[in-house]
Order: sequence, then C-alpha cells, then structure tokens
Amino acid sequence: MKLLATLFVLVAVLAAIEAQSQVAGPLITPYPRSVTFGSTTGLLNPQKFKITTSSSSSILAGAIQRYSSLFFPFGNGAASSAPAATLNIKVASASETLDFGVSENYTISATTSSYTITADTIYGAMRGLETFSQLIAYTQSSNSYSIPFLPIVINDYPRFPWRGIMIDTGRHFQPASYIMHLIEGLSYSKFNTLHWHVTDTESFGAEVPNSNVTNPYNSVAVWSTADIQAIVAHGKSYGVRVVPEFDVPAHSYSWRYGAPDMFTNCPSYYNWMDQVPMSPASDNALDVVKSVFTEMSSLFVDSFFHTGGDELALDCWNEDPAVKAWMAQKGFSTVQTEQYFEDYFTTVLQSLNRTKVVWNDPYSNGVALAKDTVVHVWDSTSLMQSIVNDGYRAIASFDYYLNDQIPVSGQTHYEWQDTWQDFYGADPLAGISSNGHLVIGGEGCIWGEQADQFAVDVRVFPRALGISERLWSDESLTDVQSALTRIGALSCRISQRGIASGPLFPDFCLMPDDVADYLETPRSVLSREEVLSILRAN
Repeated sequence: MKLLATLFVLVAVLAAIEAQSQVAGPLITPYPRSVTFGSTTGLLNPQKFKITTSSSSSILAGAIQRYSSLFFPFGNGAASSAPAATLNIKVASASETLDFGVSENYTISATTSSYTITADTIYGAMRGLETFSQLIAYTQSSNSYSIPFLPIVINDYPRFPWRGIMIDTGRHFQPASYIMHLIEGLSYSKFNTLHWHVTDTESFGAEVPNSNVTNPYNSVAVWSTADIQAIVAHGKSYGVRVVPEFDVPAHSYSWRYGAPDMFTNCPSYYNWMDQVPMSPASDNALDVVKSVFTEMSSLFVDSFFHTGGDELALDCWNEDPAVKAWMAQKGFSTVQTEQYFEDYFTTVLQSLNRTKVVWNDPYSNGVALAKDTVVHVWDSTSLMQSIVNDGYRAIASFDYYLNDQIPVSGQTHYEWQDTWQDFYGADPLAGISSNGHLVIGGEGCIWGEQADQFAVDVRVFPRALGISERLWSDESLTDVQSALTRIGALSCRISQRGIASGPLFPDFCLMPDDVADYLETPRSVLSREEVLSILRAN
C-alpha cells in the first residue's frame, strides 16, 4: 500500500510537471519584448568564463562580480571540455545616476562562440545580466552548465518606468539587513523601486537627529542615519530606487513627541488613531514636519518623496475647540484645512527639489494638488481615470495588495498563492480610455499589520512576479499557463539565491546544498523514465 501511495504521488507530480512544460525556448521572467532562439546547446565551463566591459562604473563592476557567482550557483561543476568564453558588456554611458526614467533597455546576442550585452546605461546592463543568468541551465546528472536554444537574440525594455513594491515598517520593524535583502529580490525580479512606508501611527523608527520625533517600538528598532544611507546605497548598487514615505497629516500619531500640541484632540476617533490628523492650530507641527522632511531628503536622495495623505478623518478637526476656532478665524472648511497642510508639504518639498507623491485621498476629498504631484491610487480604475484626465501622473496599486486574501474583488482561489494570477491579469491600463501615458506604473503593497521580516518574503514572492511581468512585459502577454512555467522557474532561481520564494505547483527546486550533499555522497536516483516504467508495471 505504501508503494502504491508513493506511486500515486509520483503520478500527481509528473502530471503537474507535464502541465508546466508548455513554453518553447528559454524560461525568462519577466518575458522580454522580443526573443528569437535556435536549437543548439553550448556548454559552459565556469572556470573558463569571464565577464568584461570597458565601462568605468564601479556599480557595474560590482554587478559583474555578483553575477559571476550567480551564473553558477552549484559551483564550478565537473571537469569540462567547454572552451573559454567571454560575456562582453557594452554600455553607452557610464553615468551612475539612478532616478525615475533612467533607461533600462538592453539587448543580448548569444551564439556558440560569442556572448554580448548592449545597453544604454549600467542599469540596463544590470537587467541584461539578470536575463542572461536565466539562460544558463544546470544539469545535475553531469554536474554541468550550458546555454540551450542558441543562437539567442533578445531586445528588451520595460513597459512602465515605475515598477515597485511597498513595505510598511511603521507596523512592524524590519532591520536594515532585511530591507537590503528584499532589495536584492526586487532586482532579480526587475522591479526598480522600493517604496518604504517608514512610519505610521504605531512607530517612528527612523533616527532624525535634529527633531524629537523618533518613537520606535523598542530601542533596537531604529534605523540610524548610517542604516538609511546604507539601504539607499545598496538599492543603487542593484538598480532599485528607494522612495521614502513619511505619512502626514494622518497615520502619524507616532510623531507626537515632536511637539506637545501636534495632534488634534478628537475623542471619538481614539479607537482609530490612524485617522487622527495633526493640528493646524499647533504652533510647532509644521516646523516639525519641515525639519523631518529636510533631514530625510538629505538621506533619501531620490527625486520623489511620498507624503501619504490617506485616511484623514476630516470631522476630527471639528471636535477640537482649538482647531475649530483656528478654522473659523481663517474662514476654512475642513477640506480647506487639508488643503492648507498639503500646500505646506508641497512648498517644503519644492524647496528641497523633491516631487511629491500622495495617496489618492487628498484628490478624492477635493484638494487642489500641484500639477507635478504624482497620485498613488489605491482606490479604483475609475478614480485613476479621473486623476489622469485632470493631468496628474498616477501609480496603480488598487489590484496589487499583497497582504490581501482576495486582492482583486470577486476572484478567489483554493490556494492563496494562486492570487498571483489576479495580479498578472490586473493591467494598470485596463479600463483607462484616455491619457494612459500619465499612468507611470504600479506598485505591489505589503502592509505590515501582520508582516515582519519573517513573513514578507513568503507573502511577496512568488506572487509579486506576476506584478513584475505585468509592469515590464508587453500588455499582449496574457497566457497564464506560459507565465506559470516561467514564474515557477524564476521562483526556484531566486530561492537558490536566498529569497524565500515558494512554489506554485508540485515540483522540486534544487538548492546548492542539495548538490553539494549529492556530490559528496553519490546515490542512486530514479530517472523520469524509470519512474514511468515502475508506474506502467503496476
């Protein structure tokens, strides 16, 4: 009976494997704009393989060193007769400037005798290195590496310039080392933006030396200025921009030590402290915000700065006599008071040469935003249509909530991980009939109420790979079965690199330690044909 049970499991596994074998050619995720390939396999000898470039960029040099190891995750392999080979990287510009809109275009040409990556920038070359890594196959039985499907020609570039994942460290602290680890996972998936929701009602963990606002969960749950600089620099070395969010004027109660009168007194909202806003009647609240934004802009060097603005309880201001008197003196309604705050935040960021990003709430409330403001839409496609029709750039997140059990309304799955298909099918431009050019991309969001550094990897990956392909690849690419095969392969590959990305179907993901153990202790392993023979005999 145990043998039959084992065989039934083998049948299920083999059936699953067969279901994932529908892709012709190399398994690349996100899928490039164009790929042509042949039928020749070229062997690689890691000890005779090198990567060269004439670029003077130290960042590209670091990426080359990194991928020199990532190309060959199972060591140098068995002795090989494969000839020496060189991957030559040609980059038009050695500039290391990483900002919104930097070119990530690249081409790959691979034959049995030559390998070339050509790119506009070092960041395009970095994307090319990741794709090249996905062309390399490892064969366990011979302990060897090869590139199948030669010759290969790839021309590639992203569909959207803003492709991000948002993490929430206001609800659960995530150490600097973990945030840098996550950045690596984003780069492997061709995301280019980490949106860091640094603070929220519960905690303010960033060190701000000249402002009395740091209010962490624990004395060790603090990012020093050196930590923040290291995270930003690590992002740059992986081609990932780090965009901070310091949420104001609501979702900010953790700022309360910055000034004694910073917050509105509205008892009916004390069970929903997220919604309690700063007080416009405070003598010091705006000065504290300016000080924090100024200090943080010196550490977060990206040209975009997210100020939140979501879930503000406008009625809260009417409960505080001091605020109510202030509004009466100004002749302001609650919406005009929100306008007062948003105008101030804009003025501060403009003085710091930063472009403001806000959640869609101020727009929805009727606040007039500066025209260069980017509106981050969590609400709906219809609202985003109104936003772009009014001339604002927009980022889509409404169908990309990685913490939700049902991220797209009405679509449920037996297996929670299968929600990757909903992300994959949620095109940012679906339902947008005009001004689609103002939709600059999207972000997957992993809110942190129930996610810390021990949970984020497995909740983000591999489901976010569906978002990555939707934001990178051509909009016509919609075949879920093809994507499943390729995403499954990338999920295994990034797991081999230390990202805790789980499976989407029954399979076996070979890990470097498995190979090391296998080589040290040779054992008999049934081939697929031998398994099928046993099944037929029974």
